[in-house]
Amino acid sequence: MAAASSTQHATALSTFESELSALVLASRMTIAMRHLARLILGATMPTTIIYCDNMSVVAQLAKRDLTGLT
Repeated sequence: MAAASSTQHATALSTFESELSALVLASRMTIAMRHLARLILGATMPTTIIYCDNMSVVAQLAKRDLTGLT
């Protein structure tokens, strides 16, 4: 978990966009934390699983279509 404050760079036009944005942010933070853990601990961490409960995002990712249009 992390907290940050910044100006808003983009506005999501749909739930799909906001959920995808949150998923990307979580992925980036996970990668950074894994790199930090490897640096500090000197060992590779086991695979990290990120759960997403938004079925529209899951469906679009399965189709590899990130336009958000169905």
